[in-house]
Formats: sequence, C-alpha cells, structure tokens
Amino acid sequence: LAAIEEYASRGESVKAEEVLIQQLRAGVRPAEACFDVVIAALDRAGDTGRAEEWLQRMLEASMLPSEASFARIVKATCAKGAADKVEDLVFSMLRLHMRPSKDVFDSVLRLFAGRQDVLKVEEWLLNAGQSGWTPEQAAFEAAVTLFAETDAVKAEEWLSRAQQTEYRLPDECYCAVVQAFTRAGRVDKATSKLSRMLQEGRVPSETAMSDVVAALADAGDVSLAEAWLSTFAGRATTPVEGLRFALFDAALRTGDAACAEQQYFQIG
Repeated sequence: LAAIEEYASRGESVKAEEVLIQQLRAGVRPAEACFDVVIAALDRAGDTGRAEEWLQRMLEASMLPSEASFARIVKATCAKGAADKVEDLVFSMLRLHMRPSKDVFDSVLRLFAGRQDVLKVEEWLLNAGQSGWTPEQAAFEAAVTLFAETDAVKAEEWLSRAQQTEYRLPDECYCAVVQAFTRAGRVDKATSKLSRMLQEGRVPSETAMSDVVAALADAGDVSLAEAWLSTFAGRATTPVEGLRFALFDAALRTGDAACAEQQYFQIG
C-alpha cells in the first residue's frame, strides 16, 4: 500500500497501477485500500475508463470499494452521459448497504435534468429523500418546470415539496405552474397560484398574467377577468389593448354592457 500511495501522491498513476498488477500476478490479495488509491489516482489523471475497470474488478472479486471510489466513478460517468451505467453504479452502492452522498445524487439528478427526463428526475429525487438527503435546489426547479410542460398537478406537487425545504424557488417556477394550470383549463387553480404569488411578494410574469386574463375572458368570467386585468395593467410594461379587446368581446357575449362600455372607452 505504501508504494502505491507514494506513486499516487506524485501523480504517477501508471506506476501505482503497475504495483497493484504485480501484486495480483504474484497471487497476493491486496487490501481494498490499494484499489481505492489506484482508482483515485487514475481518476485524477483523467483516465476514468481504467478507474472504472478497477472498480468493476473489485466488485467481481467480492471486494468492497469505498464510497469515495464509487462517487468518483459515478460523477465521471455522469459527465459522459451514460445514464444506464450511472444507475447501475448507484444501485450497486445501495445493494452493498452504502449510503450514496448528496453529491452523488446531485450528479445523477443533473444528468437527467439535462436530458429533460422528468420521470427520472422525480425517481432520483425520491431516492435521495429515502436516503435522507435533500438534493440541490436545481433538481426541484427541474422537476417543477419539466412537469409544468405536461402535468400541472405534478408540477404543483414538486413546487409544494420544494416549499418544505430551505430553498426559495425562483418566481419562474411559480409562473410555470400558473401557466400549466391555465393550459389545462384549470383557471381557478391558476388564479389561486397568482394570488399566492402576490401575497408572498413575488413577481408574476406578464405572460402568466395575460394568459390568465385571456382564459377568464374566453370562459366568459367577465368580472374576474376584469379584476385581474386591472391588476395586470398596473404592473405591465407592455400594452394590454389585446386583452381589453378580448374582455370587450366576452362582455358582449355575456350581456355585461357596463363592462363592455368600460373596456371600449379604455381601448379608445
């Protein structure tokens, strides 16, 4: 071990590996720490392929790599984008009754977030939670924004989970949930989220607010559309005439002459 550590400390990963190979050829069963030192040396040298080979040899020989060795290979494999292999490595850790570190889970989550694989993001958020970790904020943001594209209820669920942590997700995440419910035809939920944002001092995007006003007008809910348009108009930096036309048409359809007249004069 001393010789291997000496070479490794000098950055001579090839020589450290050679010493380990010589021991194996001589029929000596090196200590697990010898493998860990070689894995770390090869990883630092950028030879992650060889480092992974030594990790696999340890597993095949029923030896127990250190958590640090696993973490090195997991992070390197994440960088290569090899998702299936990454999952196999982490599941190997769990089968060996190891507790992967928060950094390991964060690395896995970044990989799947980058691939926009929301189901895998959710799976690994849950896996991290079961291991007693709260992943980094970016993982929660990814779950919210990715689910917002397809499943408003799931997006809201992960926004709620994030609120139970120490993190403060950006206003964009809240807006994504508002717009998800608007697209799903759940304008009641969208307005509820908007109200909550304003109560918390958050700043809704103009797109989120205009979408809600347009949806309310389209649904014929003139009074509520008018109330939100007034709120929006006081914050907007862009013209709201288009929304006023939509509200004017909605008021005519529903027979609300007073609202129609008001919007007509404001448009004029």
